[in-house]
Amino acid sequence: MLDEESRSPIATDVPTDLETGRLLIAAWRTNNRVTMYFIENLPSELWSSAVPGIPRRTVRMIAAHIHNADACGSR
Repeated sequence: MLDEESRSPIATDVPTDLETGRLLIAAWRTNNRVTMYFIENLPSELWSSAVPGIPRRTVRMIAAHIHNADACGSR
């Protein structure tokens, strides 16, 4: 189902119990820490490299996509 104004998916089955919410937040934080570690430690010479199998994409483009997807999810 899409919200007509924002054209974004409407969550219809959002967990309401506190423990599930805590587990989801903990999982997100773990994922975010791993992603940040990867981005911060990626050698600079790889940023403009083409991704094998996807020659029109660079590592930089994929990192930007991860950042933008994460920014959208936090709204």
